[in-house]
Amino acid sequence: MHESTSRIINFVKTLSQILAMDEIINTHIEKLDENYSPLFMHLNEGKKLYLGDKNAATCRFCKRSEPEVHFKQDTHALPEFTGNKYLFSYYECDDCNQKFSVLESNMAEYMKLYHTMAQVKGKKGVPSFKPNMQQNSRIDVREDKVNIQIHEGDDFSFIINKASKVIHLNGTRTYVPSLVFKCLTKMALTIMPEKELVNFVETMEWVYSDKKILKKLPPVLFHVYAGIKPFDFITCALFKRKAAHKESVPYMMFMLAYSNFVFQLPVISKEMDMESTDMNFYYIPTPIDLEQGKIIREILDLSSEECFFCNLHQYRFRVYNFLL
Repeated sequence: MHESTSRIINFVKTLSQILAMDEIINTHIEKLDENYSPLFMHLNEGKKLYLGDKNAATCRFCKRSEPEVHFKQDTHALPEFTGNKYLFSYYECDDCNQKFSVLESNMAEYMKLYHTMAQVKGKKGVPSFKPNMQQNSRIDVREDKVNIQIHEGDDFSFIINKASKVIHLNGTRTYVPSLVFKCLTKMALTIMPEKELVNFVETMEWVYSDKKILKKLPPVLFHVYAGIKPFDFITCALFKRKAAHKESVPYMMFMLAYSNFVFQLPVISKEMDMESTDMNFYYIPTPIDLEQGKIIREILDLSSEECFFCNLHQYRFRVYNFLL
């Protein structure tokens, strides 16, 4: 990761200046400080940034370079559906960019109702939500207006509580959990410094192919924050285990925060982590956690390789004017 494309900060020193934090948050900050060195990338400058060298590009996923493959496309280092308009990569060839579209499609499907309601702008603007292509029910969100269409027989419903001015939505989504995990892992591998890739050879092969890597994938921490885009720019971070770490912890952690959402997961390293070893997994607090004095995370199991067609977790949001 180049200095010009990232802003490296001393995470723990910054956090320690914030007073009156919850004891649990303090504990996690202390454990992170004892065991990890962080590397942050904030996409808040409003200009395009490119990882790698266009004139000496080699795909870190398939290991090929020009003229065997090409690097003509603007390849997003983080998927465009997260709202990423600025961070691009020469570490991924056009062929692999096309190949990985299935990973992004599964994660986009997993997040689709969330992205609609949070108004996360992807390639074609804020996505509309539809239960599936065969049904006519849909949600469209444009600025301060929410248009909900429900058609009889469709797998979609909502409940309006006028007293609390809250709408509860229930929809469906179709996705493969392990491909969502792969998509997040691929983001981490894309922003990772070149010198670290030797510690993730098997992980690279797993992301690129159908090869299995673990019997069960590690947990993913996820949270949806209330409010209007509390993260007004995308932040991604890698936490590398210190040589003098004090506990058994994963070698590398990845965090992604954007709009109303945060993901945190270990980046699998068969080279640096023993599969059978029990490891501690510490939360990475965000500035919003620090303001609220608490950390809330849902633990996701994304190990399954089966396609899930399931009810979406209930989505709850507040409105101030009902037009019914």
